[in-house]
Amino acid sequence: MIWRLALRYSFSPVNGHRGRALRIVISFALSSAVLMVVLSVMLYLQDGRFDRIRSFSSFDIVISGDYETEMEKRFPSADVFVYGEAEAMGEGEAYTVRYIGEDYPLHSASSAQHGLVVPYSVYSRYGDSLPLTMLRMGGSGMLLPRTEDTPIEGAYTVPPGASTGLPIIFLPLSAAEDGTMMHTAVSGVDVSLIDELRSDGFEGLSWKEKESGLYSAFLAERVMMYAVLSLLFIIILVSMKQAVRISAASRRTERAELAVLGMGRNSAALVFALSFLIVLAVSLAAGFLLSLISLPLAQDAVQGIFAGAELAMPYRHFAVLAALMVLMTAAFSAAIEARERRIDIMEVLSDE
Repeated sequence: MIWRLALRYSFSPVNGHRGRALRIVISFALSSAVLMVVLSVMLYLQDGRFDRIRSFSSFDIVISGDYETEMEKRFPSADVFVYGEAEAMGEGEAYTVRYIGEDYPLHSASSAQHGLVVPYSVYSRYGDSLPLTMLRMGGSGMLLPRTEDTPIEGAYTVPPGASTGLPIIFLPLSAAEDGTMMHTAVSGVDVSLIDELRSDGFEGLSWKEKESGLYSAFLAERVMMYAVLSLLFIIILVSMKQAVRISAASRRTERAELAVLGMGRNSAALVFALSFLIVLAVSLAAGFLLSLISLPLAQDAVQGIFAGAELAMPYRHFAVLAALMVLMTAAFSAAIEARERRIDIMEVLSDE
């Protein structure tokens, strides 16, 4: 009985309930869809930067020294590779030089196995070669600074947000001088495993530690992101409270009629609370579908700025949003019901 009445009052054409319910559905659906799309874009920008940094400049775990064999045994499912690192100067610019092998994940126009690979911005300035000043082995057996005009064999585009320090240029691992600092990178593992490796005598850093300043800034940015999005959610809650209040006021006569027919106040309150929750459920379902439809459109727009961008539906955040909206609707309904109980039934009927 209660459930059937709630269904009837949810989208009943009587007294304009259907039009009012449809307006609520449309406004809540649009609000939740906008919130999900904005959240998806912002999560991509943040998580995408983390992923690009981890895959390009600061890998999940980096161990000082050449321990490729040991790390491959420890982490058989991870990507393990060795690279060397040094510093260089070229035409007044400072660079980080990485000496890499075939297993290094460099996506470039040409392989670094045959010569120098630089960012496209460097290639556009210097063309076919770059004069590099580096510490090289001298005739006396000592490392001395020497400038050589190094041919450029390839160029690459830095993934947006992936570069966190000096521009990186790449040379073959075979070109590394004796004494070059070597590193073993482990990609695709939990960064907390660095503590276990240190306890076993290895020296190294996780990407969070290596980029601690940037990571802290990203975390602060994420907090600010949620704070800004919370303002939109507060606007949705205010609209929801207003919708519950208007809905209760518009159904005051029907409540009085149900009371005259013998239905108890608690049962009548449950009928109208359920009717609004049904409208809310339809709003959330519509918002979910609208979010799924809007995300591909937003992805096309974002790809105009970030090539290859992929936006994902933030299902967990939508579930939290839906739960909060249901809980707040129940709270608003309870508060308004307490006020409605103080209104005399006969006054309502006499006004009609």
